[in-house]
Amino acid sequence: MTRHATQRSIPPLAVELFERYGAWSRHDGADVLFMDKQARKRIARDFGGARALRYVEPLLNKYAVVENGRVITLAHRSERLKR
Repeated sequence: MTRHATQRSIPPLAVELFERYGAWSRHDGADVLFMDKQARKRIARDFGGARALRYVEPLLNKYAVVENGRVITLAHRSERLKR
């Protein structure tokens, strides 16, 4: 993870959830990791249902930009990502 990515005040748990459960999309030469509906369902299934999902939900409205296997930046998502 780059220094810029660590300064974005997004906990490492969010990045781990993106890598394990998130969806990938290619945009401008980099991969974008984000949470779609299916990813949220997988998290709910693995962590014990909708109640458990409520605890990590604030971490999921973000996205990560990954280039060459390295997280370049993290950002808060305020609108739908274009695919």
